[in-house]
Amino acid sequence: MGKRIISSVILILMKQSVIEQKVLEKIGNPVNFDYPDKPQFNGHIKDRCVMLASSWQGGKSADVVDLIEFTEPENFTAIRFGYYNIRGDNEDKLQWASVGALTEKVDDMKELFVKTAREKEWFRCLLEDVVKQVSKND
Repeated sequence: MGKRIISSVILILMKQSVIEQKVLEKIGNPVNFDYPDKPQFNGHIKDRCVMLASSWQGGKSADVVDLIEFTEPENFTAIRFGYYNIRGDNEDKLQWASVGALTEKVDDMKELFVKTAREKEWFRCLLEDVVKQVSKND
């Protein structure tokens, strides 16, 4: 690994708050999805991105995008968008708040993004802005 990459990783780790670290420690944890009249889907959190946010409802949250690897009853990878409520006197308690989170196979999520971007200019503009910002940091 190059010095620049190592420096970037160290800087990211130094900037992470205790809450972000707690959320990221859940990588590797098992996940279970139960649907009525369907078999239970089991897997684990393979990777995760977290961002602390002030909720538009007034509270504080930790927003996450998860990469989930399912192993039962079939093998596939999915993306989940979710969040934790941050609670407690010292804002040190996490409560998973996304029981009904959007979770789709990676290809289905990509198809949803493509369809929405084709049909909705506001979403296409959002994705274009995201690509521009990511490119600035490369």
